[in-house]
Amino acid sequence: RAVVEGAKRAGVEVGVCGELAGSVSGAQLLTEIGIYELSMDPAAVDEVREGLLGA
Repeated sequence: RAVVEGAKRAGVEVGVCGELAGSVSGAQLLTEIGIYELSMDPAAVDEVREGLLGA
């Protein structure tokens, strides 16, 4: 969280690429701490999107 807050103050976006971003629970954790740039396997996009939107 400290990295995200420091980056925000500096005007720098923080993103995460990989397995953590491609899981619903990981994406939820990342968005809770302010990371909204997520890169993942295309096969995971629909499931993660639905998980984040609460569908």
